Amino acid sequence: MKRFFSVGSKLFKSESEELRKTIKFLTSKDNGRLSSLLGLDSSTSTSPSRSNDPGLQQDKEHVERILKLLNTSLPEVETKKRKVEAHYNVLFSQLKKLVEESVSVNDITKYPNKNDPSHTYETENKNPSTSLQLFDQLMMLKYTNKLINSNQISSIILNKEFKEFEKLQSVIPLFNEEQKLNISLLLYYRSHNPHLLKEFKEKWIQGYPTLHVSIKRLFWRCMSFSCNDENLTFEIRDILKKVGSQDPSNVILIYQSLYKRALYLDYAVFEVPNNLLTHNQDLFVKIITLLSEYNEKIESGTTKWLIKIVKSSVDNKLLMEKPSANNLDIKKDPNISIYQYRFIRALDIEMHEIFSSCKDKPEFQNLKSELKEILSFVREEEMDIKSQLALKFI
Repeated sequence: MKRFFSVGSKLFKSESEELRKTIKFLTSKDNGRLSSLLGLDSSTSTSPSRSNDPGLQQDKEHVERILKLLNTSLPEVETKKRKVEAHYNVLFSQLKKLVEESVSVNDITKYPNKNDPSHTYETENKNPSTSLQLFDQLMMLKYTNKLINSNQISSIILNKEFKEFEKLQSVIPLFNEEQKLNISLLLYYRSHNPHLLKEFKEKWIQGYPTLHVSIKRLFWRCMSFSCNDENLTFEIRDILKKVGSQDPSNVILIYQSLYKRALYLDYAVFEVPNNLLTHNQDLFVKIITLLSEYNEKIESGTTKWLIKIVKSSVDNKLLMEKPSANNLDIKKDPNISIYQYRFIRALDIEMHEIFSSCKDKPEFQNLKSELKEILSFVREEEMDIKSQLALKFI
């Protein structure tokens, strides 16, 4: 009865001309064909003489429309079926694990000798990092309502042992919306599955503001996978516009994420005003761009230096730096942070190490001359921040 009224309401609310015809047919006084429509008069509906009857053809069209409406009100059986299957798979996996551990303990008690094969078996099974175990761990966290943050998801999917990509992809609908975003993005990062990109790209972009900062870095990596070097800047710019191009923290995230390809990024194209970046952030962008250029030119590369500088920027919260109010000179900025000094100090040390490494290496001579100019800016910035920081604590 509920479905009857549900379908009836859909019929009456519909703006479709075809459905209006069906309503008119059902409410018509001259409804002699209604029994055949419902399949009650089989003798007339199957009669050869009526097979080409236009009225019978119309009846079939009405039937198809009504059946289509009835089917739309059916419950989603497949989704619930997958949920139950996944639930029982996890439960049986946990049961199997308990049995194996119990057997292993009994064997150790019976054969305490360390050289006995059972000892090796027990030691090996203590390691919970096999791919299937990691998958079961994630599902168990979900079913016990203990999956509360993105770090739990990241630690499992980014584990080098995890390989259950297709299996996890099939159960993504079982998670809540926030978890779906994180899981699908991390799965794409690991698997490069184009089906995930097609299904979730727009959802990742819409949900970008809610992502954890570590997931945001992976987001920019994922967005660059299908971009060639020539179009990288414009592809990133278009996505940046959708997620908030005026936020300078996104620019820093992009350079932290795509440090190896920074030479193909044109900061000016991103349409972020220069005065929104701090001096430290501006130096970071310039240095990363310079080193990535030589990483392409020189066989030995500059990757290790790039990684150190990016790591220092993450550790010292470069992302959180804000330009001084009213564009004050840094020497007069009362809100200067200890992290600003820590970063510029680390950058000074790293730049000197790079400069020293370039000695007696002809392929690095051009880099050395360009670094010399940047080093003077770094040293000046360090002294300014140091003096202002000293005044702050007096």
